[in-house]
This record gives sequence, C-alpha cells and structure tokens, in this order.
Amino acid sequence: PKNATVRTHRALASFGGPNPCEEALAHLKKTQELGTGGWNNIAWIQALYVFQDCPERYDGKLALEAAHKALRVLPGLRPASGTLGLVLYRQGRLHEAREALLQALERSARQQPTELFPLAMASWKLGRKAEARAYYERGVERMRARHRWNITENTRLMREAAQVLGIPLAL
Repeated sequence: PKNATVRTHRALASFGGPNPCEEALAHLKKTQELGTGGWNNIAWIQALYVFQDCPERYDGKLALEAAHKALRVLPGLRPASGTLGLVLYRQGRLHEAREALLQALERSARQQPTELFPLAMASWKLGRKAEARAYYERGVERMRARHRWNITENTRLMREAAQVLGIPLAL
C-alpha cells in the first residue's frame, strides 16, 4: 500500500507474527520510502517495539530523525513529544527526554501511561526517585481508570519501568 499509516499499522501487527522483526522492519522501510508521513509511528515503533524485541536492529538515528520530522510537521502533536522523549531516553539523553515528556504531559488533559512510564524511567535515572515512583503510580492509575491493561504499549512500558525502578510489576 502507498499509505504511511497502513504501512506502520502493518509493522505493528507484525509483532504478533512468527517473524516480527523482519516483517516490521520491512514495513518501516517501505514507509520511509513513501516519504509521505508516518514519522511519529516510525520513531515510536523503533523506540518501543524494535528496541525491546530486536535491540540489535534498533536504529536510534532513524528514530531520532523521524521523531524530529514528526514534530516539524505537527509541532503541537502531544504523541510526537512523547515519542521524542522515549527516543531521547533510549539514547541516554535523560534531561532532554524528561523535558520532552513533561511537554507531552502539559499538552494533554489526560496524562497517558505511554508518557508517564518513560518519564518515570528517566526521572529514576536522574536520581529523582520519589518523582519517578509517583509517575509510575500515576501511569498505573491511568491504566486502571481507563481499563487500558490490554494495550500492549502500556503494558510493555509499565513492565520496563517497574524493572528500571526495581519494584514489583503492578497488576
């Protein structure tokens, strides 16, 4: 298909299949070749799914470029700020990650677990332990309040955050 959204959704769907990394990366490559958008999705899939499931194939440079392109195209887009925050966190740029994630939270009336959990991880690594724990707990609360336990992104990030904070996984 010649549609960036369809391509990125196919990339995400690949993570439930028998050869997730190869299929997803092939769809992401086609999305890039289209050059018509989908930048936030490319960055997000790289920073979350590829990073966790096939870290040897993670392309931090591509993720960062795509996140910046997404913000240039839609500067007020809340998910783009959150995606940039996760990408920066993956690169160890913790202060910048924290700032991007805080911006994403400011742009949203409903704070999302997809921003709260990475913010908890970045805060923890910056030595802000109580703040990190509060962000983690708020992420769990948001999942409970909105019945979002079935959303893979939320549970992936919650699991990773619990591991970084050294606490039991909230279930």
